[in-house]
Amino acid sequence: FFNDTATTEIYTLSLHDALPIYTEALTRVRFAISPMFEMIRSIRIVDDPACGVIHLPWVERARMVTGDLDLATLVALQTSQNYNPDFVNPPPNSPLVDFEEELEVMLSTPAALIRTEVLAAYPNVPLPAVLEPFIERPRHAIEELAELMRVYWERCLADDWPRIRSLLEQDVLYRARQIADGGTARLFSDLDPAVSWKDGVLRIQCGDLCESDLDLDERGLLLVPSVFVWPKVTTVSAEPWQPALAYPVRGIGMLWSPEQTAPPDAL
Repeated sequence: FFNDTATTEIYTLSLHDALPIYTEALTRVRFAISPMFEMIRSIRIVDDPACGVIHLPWVERARMVTGDLDLATLVALQTSQNYNPDFVNPPPNSPLVDFEEELEVMLSTPAALIRTEVLAAYPNVPLPAVLEPFIERPRHAIEELAELMRVYWERCLADDWPRIRSLLEQDVLYRARQIADGGTARLFSDLDPAVSWKDGVLRIQCGDLCESDLDLDERGLLLVPSVFVWPKVTTVSAEPWQPALAYPVRGIGMLWSPEQTAPPDAL
């Protein structure tokens, strides 16, 4: 996937190889928190709670408040076995953006790119009927999608977002200390079991979905801590988006535990 153009060494990978990132590119690593990414990833768990059992307390509440919503379009945009369109969760261009800002970025996606990404998600198979409007009338379809996202966000995540954001921010601070103490080598060696650092090369285990190569060039790598990406890392690598790696945040096991109240004065 990731190959920095400053090096002359090129890796040719099979579909089951890891994704290499070279040392020069790692000088351009940055972090960002994305409410849109969390929202999109949460859809998969609402649709199939088995893929995110750690979130069951939240899933029960989310299902209760979305029973009247038709989430079929959002599900179809997130459950392809080949590729999930990136325009629905564009990598953020600043460390902390709000949900509406990210919606505006999504709404500005060119119609041609919308069609290309939707078709890439379902190659050689019939396109799900709920996604046909993205091919026939992409501008209208994406506007309707944005309205659905707003309703889902307000019902399922808006109240929980301060709690989620706090956990994500704590993780970024922890990772920043790792870089200060031991550089990017220490950061990536502790990021996730699927991510490894050896001999100056970062490798990401990406299974059957690995491609051959991707030039990071001056764009660098964006790291996005996530609650709902658990338990596996995921990557954004398709043009024209910022190359990004989303990874499970630390401390997720306590996220939905009841918040502790202050003890009585006597204690």
